[in-house]
Amino acid sequence: MCFFGLITVTVTDNNGCQGTSPSVNVTSVAQIVTNSTVSICQGQSAVIHGISQSTAGVYSQTFQSSGGCDSISNVTLVVNPGPNPVITGNLWYCEGNQATLDAGGPYASYFWSIGGNQQTIQTTSSAPITVTVTDANGCSATSAAVNLIAPPLAVVDATPSTGTAPLAVNLTNGSQNATVYHWYFGNGTDLTTASINSQSQTYDSTGQYTVILVASSQFGCSDTAYVTIVVVEPNQPMIIDFPNIFTPNGDHNNDFFEFASSNVASLEVIVTNRWGNLMFKSTDIHFQWDGTMPNGEQASEGVYFYQYKVTGILGEYLEGQKFVHLVK
Repeated sequence: MCFFGLITVTVTDNNGCQGTSPSVNVTSVAQIVTNSTVSICQGQSAVIHGISQSTAGVYSQTFQSSGGCDSISNVTLVVNPGPNPVITGNLWYCEGNQATLDAGGPYASYFWSIGGNQQTIQTTSSAPITVTVTDANGCSATSAAVNLIAPPLAVVDATPSTGTAPLAVNLTNGSQNATVYHWYFGNGTDLTTASINSQSQTYDSTGQYTVILVASSQFGCSDTAYVTIVVVEPNQPMIIDFPNIFTPNGDHNNDFFEFASSNVASLEVIVTNRWGNLMFKSTDIHFQWDGTMPNGEQASEGVYFYQYKVTGILGEYLEGQKFVHLVK
């Protein structure tokens, strides 16, 4: 309270007696000054004395009462610079490993867009990755997104893969995330190139050739793909032997249900039990069934039925169904 003029004080004791002090002439009182601090993050604002402010500094305002007394309010506005998270680390990984990413800091808290609340994470995510951090002042910021470089994937295809000598084969390179390609053509020749272009080879002699493609990245990661080329004598008819029994007992004697064949261009086989349930299916010319069912369990002893469709390199076509006896 602020007052100017003569002031007297009257007191009354327990007996009801009163006394009055001499008058005192009050001519001035000290100003009332209050100091406070408000903290915000960069890019935010605060209302001080009714006005929105975003620049650091001291904001003062004088208040005057009806009695003529002044009070001063000083508000210091502190603007804290926000964090600036930058994701660092190896932004690539090889097959079987993970990339390690670091958000910097230390900060009070971390939140990764792909999950995780630590400063560093390990991942193979294919999604864009960001991290949001909060510092000790409660200021938050989100990093720029990064994308991991996946390991190389080697893919090779041969057209045609079977035929008579001389057989001209086009080898298609469908690899991904690689910068160098090592070709091994199976006929004694090889090639190392930075070009993803397809290659061609002519196989003059009958036999089976395995083409190997190793796709490598600039980070030292690699992947390998294979394709088999089968070259046969001209005008050789398809030969195929259909078995009627196999014994998958691990004695390395007749352990697989398979076709003994030659000069086959394509094949499809489907094995079912007596109730028509699928036991095995393949389009591999060199398929082998060891009695394992689709659920991973071993088939029991008994008679199984199979349907087949086979095409020879000269265009012959066989289609039919037979049975095979599984004995353990």
